[in-house]
Amino acid sequence: MNNSSDLTAPASSLAHLAARLRCWFSRERDLLATSLLLFIANQLFELFFWRINHVAVATWCKYDCNWYRSILEQGYHLTTSGPALNNSANWAFFPAFPLLAKLVSLTGLSDGLSLMVTSRLLFLLAIYSFIKFVQAYSTRVSPLLAGAVVAFSPWAVYAGTGYTESLYLLLTCAAFYALKRGNLITAGLLGAGLGATRFVGAAFGFSFLLSLIRNRAWTWSPAEISRAIFALGLVPLGLALFSLFLYWRMGDGLAFVHIQRAWGREVGSVLANIGNGLSAGGSQRVFALVTIGGIFASLVLFAQRRSELGVFALLAVLIPVATSLASMPRYVMWQAPILLLIAELVGYRRIWVLYFPLALLMLGHVYALWAVRNGFVI
Repeated sequence: MNNSSDLTAPASSLAHLAARLRCWFSRERDLLATSLLLFIANQLFELFFWRINHVAVATWCKYDCNWYRSILEQGYHLTTSGPALNNSANWAFFPAFPLLAKLVSLTGLSDGLSLMVTSRLLFLLAIYSFIKFVQAYSTRVSPLLAGAVVAFSPWAVYAGTGYTESLYLLLTCAAFYALKRGNLITAGLLGAGLGATRFVGAAFGFSFLLSLIRNRAWTWSPAEISRAIFALGLVPLGLALFSLFLYWRMGDGLAFVHIQRAWGREVGSVLANIGNGLSAGGSQRVFALVTIGGIFASLVLFAQRRSELGVFALLAVLIPVATSLASMPRYVMWQAPILLLIAELVGYRRIWVLYFPLALLMLGHVYALWAVRNGFVI
């Protein structure tokens, strides 16, 4: 019996894959180098501020990072913590990020350090992914400028402190890039990942649907329509699987919504929450103004006929602010469509000359607050 063809087939497939990877790397080499240099610059800037504020590595993981660490250590809770800790539980924190961190922890790193290393590795990929996203949706922004807007965002502190922002930005950019290029199955799978990363990630389904309408999907062949419907159906899969898991785990498939009461979050009026923030003054007024800015940016995207981006940004702002203004600056400023508008604005008539010094000053201020103010969340 001659098995030579059986032996050569895998080798041929591997050779073909290696050739494709070499071709991809050759094509993307400059963008990868740009992303890596910006990432290193961000890390050096961060290290400088940790050092001058005498911040120990063990203290970088706090707030939401501790909740993700509880998932790595104990899994999802079976019951709430009880009245002493406001009946809280880790059900509000979606599984995609801690699952990736769990893989990193297999190297022997502690759970907290695994979360921080994972978020940093994902941040490097997010910078590259954002550059590709900008190239797909704008012709006015250079790769260096696009990457710098992310690397030196005033809220870049969340890229290395064990939060889910890096993964969220990476998947958002990759999903929209795939959607723009017509890779519908890939876009659907990435959308499912978004839904498993954060509740608002499932809003990508609306962007997917608008894209199909824009491209007159009803005129496609039956096979293409079936493929598009299947791809669209993939988007809510991540959220649905997490909901099913919670139902199996502790009997409430919507526990990620119901547990928000532990942090004083109740679904209410968006206008009332913004109005209360404006009248309260202080940081609440700042949060309200940033929220208004996010809503305005979403409307600008609609006005520019980039409705797929606009609807995602709008829902990603309105959903959290319907419960509270808490953490709204990072919810707004880690949205890829809004960052795209910032990059386009910064690149207009060399506004970057003014923007980046101010952004770096603000970033340094946020690092200092993170280091010295217990309970600080922005």
